[in-house]
Amino acid sequence: MKGLRDALSFLTIIPVKGGTLEETAHSLHYFPLVGAFLGGITYLFSFMLQYRLPDLLVGAMTFGFLLVLTGLHHSDGLLDIGDALMVQGSTEKKIAVMHDQQVGIGGFFLVFFVFTTTVFSMSALLHSGVFFCALVSSEVAASLSLGSVAFFGRSSHSGMGSLFIKTITLRSFMSSMLIGGIILVPFLKTGGFILGLTFISSYVLAKIAERQFGGVGGDFLGASHDIVRMISLVGILVVAG
Repeated sequence: MKGLRDALSFLTIIPVKGGTLEETAHSLHYFPLVGAFLGGITYLFSFMLQYRLPDLLVGAMTFGFLLVLTGLHHSDGLLDIGDALMVQGSTEKKIAVMHDQQVGIGGFFLVFFVFTTTVFSMSALLHSGVFFCALVSSEVAASLSLGSVAFFGRSSHSGMGSLFIKTITLRSFMSSMLIGGIILVPFLKTGGFILGLTFISSYVLAKIAERQFGGVGGDFLGASHDIVRMISLVGILVVAG
């Protein structure tokens, strides 16, 4: 169970004793379990609100609760990637901007777009009959993307991202996809769709990272987590609609 504690400590603000970053990288197959747990807890929170408040406000508060629960761990990556994508020039220049402490319009735009799309998607799904499925599936997909993007991509520079990329193997990648698939199986209408969408989205994101930044880094992994969550929710809207 140590691997599960490492994953829970890394992905949430829940006060459990986690291991080192290297030990956490070896626990990627537990990430979908943590994602399912986060989705379930978030659904319970939203359930207390959805019959008392307007749908859009419930969507915003539900997403805000989820962001707090995850400690906003991935939002910084969105800011940095958004700024770097706006830069014209070499990959080295883009990586330098990514590591800059200042936030530009590109970062604000990407965060605004991803967060707004996520909130509106949650609000639209609130009374669709698949809201529980949507929250759990999208969090499983987001957690799966961390290992999937690392598996498909190559490292751009030394750091957290390179550690994950160096650690992940075909066996650990397949284990995480298998566990994610088992969790998603009960959602017959959307489970397989979300698993496939996560696989494709992660591959495309890894290739974008290689083209734009020469590879995948820790910031890009964090950004991918929030982007894949958004893509999953929009995908469920399409399927459920």
